[in-house]
Amino acid sequence: MKTVVSLGESLIDLVAATPGHLSETDVFERAPGGAPANVAAAVARLGGRAAFVGKRGADPFGDCIEQTLRAAGVDTRYFLPTNDAKTGLAFVSLRPDGERSFLFYRDPSADMLLEPADVPVDFIAQSGVLHIGSVSMAQEPARAATIFAAQAARARGVWVSFDPNWRPPLWPNPEEGRAVILSVLPLCDMVKVNREELLFLAGTEDVEAGARFLHAQGPRLVVITLDKDGCYYAWRPGGSDAAAAAAAACAGYVPGIPVSCVDTTGAGDAFVGALLFHIAQALAEAGTGAQSPSTAPEAEAEAEEDGTDGPLPHRVCPDDHLHRIIAQRLPQWAAFAVAASALVTLRKGAIPALPTRDEVLAFARERGGVRS
Repeated sequence: MKTVVSLGESLIDLVAATPGHLSETDVFERAPGGAPANVAAAVARLGGRAAFVGKRGADPFGDCIEQTLRAAGVDTRYFLPTNDAKTGLAFVSLRPDGERSFLFYRDPSADMLLEPADVPVDFIAQSGVLHIGSVSMAQEPARAATIFAAQAARARGVWVSFDPNWRPPLWPNPEEGRAVILSVLPLCDMVKVNREELLFLAGTEDVEAGARFLHAQGPRLVVITLDKDGCYYAWRPGGSDAAAAAAAACAGYVPGIPVSCVDTTGAGDAFVGALLFHIAQALAEAGTGAQSPSTAPEAEAEAEEDGTDGPLPHRVCPDDHLHRIIAQRLPQWAAFAVAASALVTLRKGAIPALPTRDEVLAFARERGGVRS
């Protein structure tokens, strides 16, 4: 299968041992995290190929994150240590229902210092998927590095996945955050949002109307997670052949799996990782990858934009083959992702809670018969 390269922040979650306000909490449990790092670990735990690109402090917390990712099976060769800042911390308080609130210590943290020169373009070009979030775009230079990586991946025919993972306290103001997120969507093949992010970006709580808005920004695959109610997915492949595109389109809802939630940390990342695990397999099956050069005018234009010379590699299989695979299997993939997400909420922490493929399948059979 193709490699999923996840780029962005990593940090240590210090999760309250008991529900309640942080001011009343005495005991915290350390859990390596950060949404892109969690996604990489999720893919690897499911049996996929995953790599993480980012910066960490040259400190014990940074060592802990790297060791945890490597133990999960993630390639960390481009997870770079720095002495210029410490590894970021996030104190996580839990409500009785398992929902969370965050207090971040990153002013700056090491992950914020990722620069465009740190982005391994050739490595990403040989992968199948690049996954990014918006936390790394809240401040420079990590913003420039993240956008550069997305541009380079897009120009080379690599599938670009985006989970905005909106965290208002990390941005100068909401207007800037929304503008940056919307500016990146045209580079993306897939975007995953939750209900709050849908309202923030699309200005509506109507799931299907919001999905149409997000499709109009560029992504072909829009997925909206609905907490305990499961998810909605919509795939619109586009292309010059309108009839073929319409035939390969699909949309639908997957119901949630009732659970007694312990901690929602990492649930969305487990969902994304489960989807990308299957997409990376589909890309390999379809023969899709950045392996042969194209002289298309759009490739040359993208080369100029990201500072490279000459024509760039683009996907080498007919897109309609991949489109058919996605249209046929997306409902099943989404159901698997819902099961993975629900299972994570039964455990504390992010990466430590991520399941294997066999665990997801066993849980799904027990709760509703999902196959993958």
